[in-house]
Amino acid sequence: MEKPYLISSVIGNGRMLATLGRNTELYRIFWPHIDNYQHLQNSFAGIFMHGAMRWLTDPGLWRHEQSYCEDTNVVETLLQSHDGLVQVRVVDFVEPERDVLVRHFEIGNLSDGALPARFVCFAAFNFQNNPYGNGVLYAAEYDALLYYGRGYYFLVGGDRANNGFQAGAGALDDAHDGYLHGAVLNMSPEGCQVWDLGSLEKGQKTELTLFFCPGKTWAETGHKLQWARQQGYRQLFAATKHYWTAFLARGRQVHTDDADLNALYKRSLLVGGLLCDRENGGIIAAPEMDEKYIKSGGYGYCWPRDCVFVADAMARAGYGDIAARFYRWAARTQLPEGDWYQRYDTEGNLAPGWGKQVDQTGAVLWGIWQYVLVYEDMDFLRELWPTVFKGAVFLSSFVDRETALPLPSFDLWEERLGEHAYSAAAVYGGLMGAADMARKLGYDQEADNWHKTALNIAHGIVKYLWDQEKKSFIRTVKKTVDRGEYEYHRQQGNWVATFKREKGYEVFQIWKDDLTDASLLGLVYPFEVFSPVDEKIKHTVDWIERVLTCPRTGGIKRYENDHYIGGNPWVNTTLWLAIYMIRAQRREQAKLFLRWAINHRTETGLLPEQVDRNSGRPAWIIPLSWSHAMFILAVLEFLDSGNREEKP
Repeated sequence: MEKPYLISSVIGNGRMLATLGRNTELYRIFWPHIDNYQHLQNSFAGIFMHGAMRWLTDPGLWRHEQSYCEDTNVVETLLQSHDGLVQVRVVDFVEPERDVLVRHFEIGNLSDGALPARFVCFAAFNFQNNPYGNGVLYAAEYDALLYYGRGYYFLVGGDRANNGFQAGAGALDDAHDGYLHGAVLNMSPEGCQVWDLGSLEKGQKTELTLFFCPGKTWAETGHKLQWARQQGYRQLFAATKHYWTAFLARGRQVHTDDADLNALYKRSLLVGGLLCDRENGGIIAAPEMDEKYIKSGGYGYCWPRDCVFVADAMARAGYGDIAARFYRWAARTQLPEGDWYQRYDTEGNLAPGWGKQVDQTGAVLWGIWQYVLVYEDMDFLRELWPTVFKGAVFLSSFVDRETALPLPSFDLWEERLGEHAYSAAAVYGGLMGAADMARKLGYDQEADNWHKTALNIAHGIVKYLWDQEKKSFIRTVKKTVDRGEYEYHRQQGNWVATFKREKGYEVFQIWKDDLTDASLLGLVYPFEVFSPVDEKIKHTVDWIERVLTCPRTGGIKRYENDHYIGGNPWVNTTLWLAIYMIRAQRREQAKLFLRWAINHRTETGLLPEQVDRNSGRPAWIIPLSWSHAMFILAVLEFLDSGNREEKP
């Protein structure tokens, strides 16, 4: 499936986030937050040798192998030219405290003779993701190129003096001959620098380190560049490595006989460290890769529901600080009515959306409850009580008097408006959590009321969402449709309804949508409306397994007739089923689903959103924070249940 670019690896520090391609392309840099602003158009490097430019990004010239350095968010890419003359090692990372992106290049001569070479770095910046109004100049006092626009600056320089530069004026075109013409200032987003590597003898290696230094003033970028040069690559690398190994060390350790599982568990924790904003607490679904909404509505945003899954995973893995920071973010972003909007940026601003989802409000209250249970933190509960109270009051009022289900909103997959099983489960879980928290604080009347409303919702699920003929729960009742589908069902004699909303706009409904949907697993996990061995649930899960398993590649699709990005199996749905299997004591089947996720990680160990249903290769979004969260939760669920001697 075509998309703007395929992310291979991600680096960052919780404030700065950068994405890389497998061929060393630097795709995007987000700063001062992990979702905004995005400033980079692109950046790549090359070696001019034998009268021609060899861009390191060209797979026709180089073989590439990329991986993370063990237990870190440091990326290493190994290149060897197809003609066997040169090898290059590239190490990329973001320094954890000063927000400096470091790119270290080690170039080696594999040929039988001397090799004269020059190194070229190209970069173009679109500040705040805007292609207009950007500039570049040569900052002589720092011997570096300064890119700037709309109050943001990036100073890009090396650990040694360059031998030429060009600010705009066709910098990329001129770089192809390895010579730059020294333009000092230009109304352009792009620039190039060149370093003479000298003549490398047979077997000789040389090194060059580049620093990308952001700031809100020219002086700030200069101070960062001077500091980075003083520290040097090796000290910066050591500090970054220590930061991430210490990050892992403070979390829950998992040591099984399966090295791949252990590695993916740690990688999932490290992804959590990248995609959770250190300052504000918001958690993004993924690094943005579809800014123009070509194939989707974008992913570089905070969905409260997705955030809850990540926060719960990180909390259970020992990172209560990350979870608490998110729930405080949720408290700040809660709407006056007590619910949450569809999505936000990490600073808490409303993001573009297309419909409210009541399940998100239920999920946030459920998540706060889980945090309180895991950490037994009554002070935190008292701090968040106003948030819980407002949310529970909203959920209690957002109920259809006829069905006792939550009123129509968009479903988990953000596609259908109606009264959904998953949404009902989430609201049930949120109200049960709110009732328990109210009881802990002595608010018995509220606890009784919310508990009663939750039980009524559970009864409504059985009464209206259980299909006796199909022997399965169904995903939706009172589904909003267009006039054509409404008329079809009316003519067939099926239940239909119509009413007018504000300004007289007409709404058309049909009674049910009974397509099999993996979100029905939410009735068991995480919201525990029903036991995993309830007969109705067992029948429903049989439908999910039978209908949604991808025949060619395995894995579980979202729902019948899913057409988004081709209708592929998703990692989080497959792991969701794994957790169900663990709770149902079907542990051997759970192992198969865990193994499926492990087998479909990327070359760099990241989990995608989807796996291509034909090729079995990772597809679309990489990495998806929800996928990694579900892996953490599934592994911990497996280890915390059943036979302690058994390994997943």
